[in-house]
Amino acid sequence: MTHSTKKIFLTIFIILVFVLGYVLYMYLGVDNMKYVPILTVLIFAIIPAILINNIWNRKAVKKD
Repeated sequence: MTHSTKKIFLTIFIILVFVLGYVLYMYLGVDNMKYVPILTVLIFAIIPAILINNIWNRKAVKKD
């Protein structure tokens, strides 16, 4: 498995985990709460974007 393939699988895994987490949160949370807090954007959109950005834009480490 090449390095690029690992990045693709990890990206898809992160997307699936956060989408399923969001669906579960909405299913369980909206019934009990009458509204959805605005900070859910931070958890379900910005954090996965930062993780995926770090995967694809990781700086190479120089070996001495």
